[in-house]
Amino acid sequence: SDVVQEKAMACRSEGVTPEALRKVVKTVVEEEDRSKNIMVFGLAEDENEDLVETVGELLQEIGLKPTIQVSRMGKQNNASKKTPVRPVKVSLSSVSTASQILTQARKLRHSEKFSKVFVSPDRSIEERVKQKQLVEELRKKTAETG
Repeated sequence: SDVVQEKAMACRSEGVTPEALRKVVKTVVEEEDRSKNIMVFGLAEDENEDLVETVGELLQEIGLKPTIQVSRMGKQNNASKKTPVRPVKVSLSSVSTASQILTQARKLRHSEKFSKVFVSPDRSIEERVKQKQLVEELRKKTAETG
């Protein structure tokens, strides 16, 4: 559009390259998309599972009933191998709904059916690496003091 062209020209005059601008815009768009998603870990995988129904039950357990889209991440497990359960990506309609779920997720600890299930924000690869480092640091500090 004309507005985008004008902004691009203004950025060039200020010394910002089009590639750098594209990278920043792409990052912002990805973060916005991820902010509407949550990841569910530890949800048992079944060959004939109705994932929407299962995640719906999980969300009802914490007192919410939003409109959702769900999918398993990663390659499908081979039944003969003992492989970890694939995480579930849950896409929601708004950032506020995702935030509510993350806030209420601690209630799952007291659930009979979902006590081993954990909910976290959808993070980029860089964010996951940083989170992993922070958790390892916390474990070291806890081990040293306790």
